[in-house]
Amino acid sequence: MRIGVLGGTFDPIHYGHLIIAQEALEALGLTTVIFVPAAQPPHKPTGAVASGEHRYRMVELALADDPRFTVSDTEHRRCGRSYSVDTLEEFSRSLAPGDELCFLVGSDTVGELPTWKDIERFPRLCRLIVIARPGHPLEHISSLTAIFPADTVEQLRRDAMPIDPVGISASSIRSKVSQGRSIRYLVPEPVRRYLHQHHLYRCEAPSATSPASSN
Repeated sequence: MRIGVLGGTFDPIHYGHLIIAQEALEALGLTTVIFVPAAQPPHKPTGAVASGEHRYRMVELALADDPRFTVSDTEHRRCGRSYSVDTLEEFSRSLAPGDELCFLVGSDTVGELPTWKDIERFPRLCRLIVIARPGHPLEHISSLTAIFPADTVEQLRRDAMPIDPVGISASSIRSKVSQGRSIRYLVPEPVRRYLHQHHLYRCEAPSATSPASSN
């Protein structure tokens, strides 16, 4: 099997995330894509707006009708900050012979990769796939020669995925909700209902509490 891994804060998950997973699944011949909501993202010092429980539940709802996609709570079960290398190590231990992990990252994160924990180990744990994001050209992959051998960077260039830009961001969704504007057609309907039910991202209500009905 070839397994895609898509990590992120997912605060909240939206159609842009799902489109990336769909494009990668078809282009790379993936068997499945595992969504991994981060518990404590190390590169977002201000933290997530919604709690880990809320974000996990929204991902779960978004994927419920597509058996090709699953959600993992591995980073919420671990204590401390969420490091992708630890997640990849955990997943790699359950692989069957011949299975392959494909770790999906947006081109907007390429500049951050040198600061990731044990980034030099990634090529041994997975096939790293860079996916184009608006305003962040795939040509920036060349800068990774500072952390990866030249043949690894060349492989990254060959594997890089240009996809049609999707003008949806989690921050814009949170802003719309806080202003009382509609987010219909930006997130799956079950996610829209959930965040309204739990008053997420509204200025007048606390958004980092755990959901009463998420267990």
